[in-house]
Amino acid sequence: MKMKTTYKLLFLVITIVLTTNCNKDTEPIPENEPDPDDEIAYVINEGQWTHDNGSITQINQTKKTFSSNYFKAVNGFQLGDVVQSMGETDDNYYIVVNSSAKIEVVKKTSFESILTIEDMGSPRYFLAINDTLAYVTDGKNKLIHQINPKSGNKYQNIQVYAVTDQMESIDNEVFVLCRPDVFAGLFSNPQVGIFNVASQSQTDSILLDLDPLEMVRDKFNKLWVLGSVFGGGSKLYKIDGAGRNIEMEWLFQDDEPITQLTIDPEGANIYFSVSNNKIFKMDVNETELPSQAIIVESLQTIYGLSVNKEEIIFVCDAKDYVQEGKVYMFDNNGQLSDTLTSGVAPNGIIFTD
Repeated sequence: MKMKTTYKLLFLVITIVLTTNCNKDTEPIPENEPDPDDEIAYVINEGQWTHDNGSITQINQTKKTFSSNYFKAVNGFQLGDVVQSMGETDDNYYIVVNSSAKIEVVKKTSFESILTIEDMGSPRYFLAINDTLAYVTDGKNKLIHQINPKSGNKYQNIQVYAVTDQMESIDNEVFVLCRPDVFAGLFSNPQVGIFNVASQSQTDSILLDLDPLEMVRDKFNKLWVLGSVFGGGSKLYKIDGAGRNIEMEWLFQDDEPITQLTIDPEGANIYFSVSNNKIFKMDVNETELPSQAIIVESLQTIYGLSVNKEEIIFVCDAKDYVQEGKVYMFDNNGQLSDTLTSGVAPNGIIFTD
């Protein structure tokens, strides 16, 4: 679970214009229904564990404005404890609040809360399978929740041997990062579990030698997985889901581990961070790691990495997980263009189409 800090901003309303290389530290008036053509980015801020101060920061890239604690500004109440991730369907966003054991469902057009799905265990990630079925992984309970994304009704859980994390869907199968539950003393092999939607069960797996932490899917339906051991080695795996095998893998030195992984909207290039000061871009057809970083910037804690369709690279710095974090925006030449203050422990960004 990503986490930590103290949140101070109240229900403020001030609009800030993003200017090059300037910090934007105050809260603007939220637009409940932005122009449909506006490009919006939502920063997921976990908040400090047990402090109920997780939040969402909205960045309107078209109007060059931003709004801190946007969910509370629109809905009048705080999201909760550890905002882990956001999933989506055509109409709604699904904000997964891990330690509060719930999912807040909001309209894409207005960000108004329309449903709260409670008693979700330790939810991690949401993936819509179709109009009436979504998977939600669980960080403690060794299962995958099956829910109706429209009503919030729950179906029978899929039992798994391990805790479950990020997911990718390919055809009628869902590929799920599965990690040993070390807290329960279970040390089974880490793997990418393969689940069949029709049979509602795990049908196969791809074994890994390191715990999987992040996963993305490229335009060829290849899976790229970041594997790591706390305080030790790290690897980048390229996996063929159809062939059920690891096509390639790259080992990183212990003193310069790979820490974050993302992919561009076209699925053509992956981006990954090494330690807290280098970010690399790699074409998915390449067979060797790039030798030259596109960004070299000494940050305190790179905790999230995202790329939009204009190839702007967003880097989330969680600092010490107690103070408010920062989001840095770089162009694809690695030049810093903007910086803003987010909530506590920013871990990723969701972009509108």
